[in-house]
Amino acid sequence: MKLILSCFYFLLLKLNEISIRLGFKKQFSFLSFVISVGNLTAGGAGKTPMIVYLSELLSKNNTSHAIISRGYKKNNRHTFIVSNTQAVLSSVEEAGDEPFLLAKRLAGVPVVVGEKKTALDIAYNNFNNSVSLLDDGFQSHSILKNFNILLVDLSLNINNYRLLPVGLLREPLGRAKNADLIIFTKCNYASPDSKKIKRLVLSNSSLSTSFIFDSAFIPSLKKYSFRNRQFISFNQKITSPCVAFSGIAHSDIFRKNLSLFCENTFQYIAFSDHQVYNKKDIQKIKKSLSQIQSQTIITTIKDFYKIIAVFNTCEVFVVAVEHKLKKEEQFQRSFLQKVLVS
Repeated sequence: MKLILSCFYFLLLKLNEISIRLGFKKQFSFLSFVISVGNLTAGGAGKTPMIVYLSELLSKNNTSHAIISRGYKKNNRHTFIVSNTQAVLSSVEEAGDEPFLLAKRLAGVPVVVGEKKTALDIAYNNFNNSVSLLDDGFQSHSILKNFNILLVDLSLNINNYRLLPVGLLREPLGRAKNADLIIFTKCNYASPDSKKIKRLVLSNSSLSTSFIFDSAFIPSLKKYSFRNRQFISFNQKITSPCVAFSGIAHSDIFRKNLSLFCENTFQYIAFSDHQVYNKKDIQKIKKSLSQIQSQTIITTIKDFYKIIAVFNTCEVFVVAVEHKLKKEEQFQRSFLQKVLVS
């Protein structure tokens, strides 16, 4: 059955591609320089940490930019500004977890969520940004991008690189030819199939080696200070028993890192990606805390903003991740030259 659905899915993708090529579906260009960060597979290849990395790089080079996101699972159906150059204007429930995280992390950088074409126009009309960072834009074929960055998750196995629902591919591997730059992510968590995955992707790309990079996923432990309302680095192991939980795609890496940060045994609860935490979910976490007689939780930053209001009497830790690019200077030079010269 899955194979039949996968074939049907492929047919729909081809029909969409043909309709765009023949002009039945319009493509839109924009006044800002549009940089898309996306992936071919469903789930976490590290798009949000990469948006953070690129935004901080652009800010260091005094390049005005805005971030555009669909705002998956946001409860506000409109397209709107999550943050402007001065403040965060909406809640995590309204904006969705990833846009809200970006707005909190990247102070002074506008974040707009909703229908992407409209969001790109809203950003430019309000902020006159020279660059737009389009989160998860690889499949947004109606939007003409100036620079396409493709992230490829090497922690997956080769069977994941088959079309949905057989595998996790949202598009055929042949679409890798649309990438202007490829980053193979999670190299430090690479699966035994990683070399095969690399060969598959690169065989469908015509990029020179100067636009192909590797990135490690670097975790760090932070503690939330309720007094200062900010995260502080925690350079030791958590000694008290704790309950760990996450609502992210491919949570294996988060689970593996828990042993690095937790000295005592912990309970782990897995939720679905972009989990909207309801009363039942909260009670489940609190019950686990009661069972181990603890008031310590550890989660991801993405989940943190959705639960902090109901766990404000707990000791709260988060595992943060960031990209560490090999040949980082070459990457920054290639990226900035493309963006700043264009």
